[in-house]
This record gives sequence, C-alpha cells and structure tokens, in this order.
Amino acid sequence: MAVLSIFVACLLSLTEASNFLKSGQVSSADVKQFFESELGREPDSSRLARIEGGLRATYTSLPKNAHGNLGHDAVRYVLHRYFVQRNGWFIKGLEPNGDTWSDMSAPATMKEWVPTYLQGLMEQRLGEAGTSLHELAVVAAALEDLIALEARGRMKTAFEIHGLPLIGPITAQRAREAVNTYYVMFLLAGNFSADGRGEALAKVDAFASAYTGWDEANEWMQGLVEPRIAAASSDFHKAARMVQDIGEQYYRFNDMECRDLKATLSEMEGNKAG
Repeated sequence: MAVLSIFVACLLSLTEASNFLKSGQVSSADVKQFFESELGREPDSSRLARIEGGLRATYTSLPKNAHGNLGHDAVRYVLHRYFVQRNGWFIKGLEPNGDTWSDMSAPATMKEWVPTYLQGLMEQRLGEAGTSLHELAVVAAALEDLIALEARGRMKTAFEIHGLPLIGPITAQRAREAVNTYYVMFLLAGNFSADGRGEALAKVDAFASAYTGWDEANEWMQGLVEPRIAAASSDFHKAARMVQDIGEQYYRFNDMECRDLKATLSEMEGNKAG
C-alpha cells in the first residue's frame, strides 16, 4: 500500500499541475490586465530580473531569428522548461504544438488557452520581430500572476464554504480548517465541493482516510503553514499567501515521493530478476 500511495501522489501532482487554471475565474480581461501590468514594469525591476535570470541559459542556447529574438515555438519551449524546472508545473498550452486558443467561453479549456492567448498579445505588439529575453520574462511573470489569482480564487471558495469573512481576523483553528480544505481541493485538482463547513470537514476526513499517502502529504503541508498560523493572527490574505506557497513548493515534496517510488520499483524489479 505504501508503494501505491506514492504512485497516487505522483499522479495527483501531475493532475494539479495541468489543471491549476481550470476554473472560469480566469478571463481574457484578467490575462490582459496582468500582461499590461507586467509590461509596464521597469525593465530592471527585481522580479523581472529574477525571471530573466531563470530564463537566460535556455534562451541563450536557442537559435534566434533575423532580429536576434526567439520565434513562436521556441518561446513555448523556454517557458515550458522554466516552469517545470522552477516549480514542477506542466502547463497545458506551453507544449511546442500546444496552440489551443479557440473557444474561450468553454470553462474546460480555460487552462489551456491562457498561454496561447498571452503569447498572442505579445506577438501582436511585436509583429514579426520575435520575442526578446525581457519580453519573455513579461509573459512568464503574467503567467505567475494568473496562477496566484487561481490560488486566491480557490482559497476564497474555501473561506466561503467555511462561512469565514474575507476581511478581518479569524481564529487559528478556523484558518487550519480552511487551509486543509484548500489542500484537499488542490490534491483533487479542484474537484471538490461542499455545502457548508460541516460537509467540508467530513469530506476532508474521508479523503484523509481513503488516501494512503495522506500522513506524509499532510505532514509536509503542516510543516509549511503551521508555524505561520501559530505565530500570528490569521486572515484571508495571509491564508491566500500560504496556499500560494503550497502550489509553488509542492513539487519538492512530490519529487521526493516519486524518487522513492522509482527506487522501490527498481528494487522490486531487481528482486524479481534474481
């Protein structure tokens, strides 16, 4: 059962990574807003400088067009590699052949059209010149903003389910309950609903009982958020920051679990061969 729990954890992470923009909360207006906001930043801003640093090696290694910039497919490749290496995020729509901008009114495709739509905004602005390192960082920053927006949206849903205010302090225990609900929602790739706090707590308990990898996954999450919950009063904005960190750092826990699975399976194969 331990091997199965690790395997399930690996699958759950992959599902979440490809569905973090699942909800219809992300609209074309959101995408344009964050794109224009990042575009308006000073080129030497610390955030864009950090992102450029993470993109630079791959960007430099790729062939450029006549203007010294990257073409359409190369941009996707660099962004895909950046997010996989930095956060373990496999974002649909960033595959080299991942052009999925079609019907943005269909919620099921929202997560897929966002990268293509963002790239389209940039290419409309640049024409045939291609994308520079700075402009690539702008697209990456806008994607990060939209991921954070999705996390806040799910945390808002958890607060609403638990009947918690979005303004003002809440108790540490109520904050724990809301974060736990978010975490289960995260592990289930957003496939979670409840009619009130009582049902949410029951569903979280049911998930914890059914998922054999829960103890390890919960221990990792509690290690990340519990010191912050216990140290100071909580509110929606602090909780939203916590769950954003869960999304940004979960790949570290999941990588460890997947490595353990690979080692276990290799050992099993070795024993079978002998």
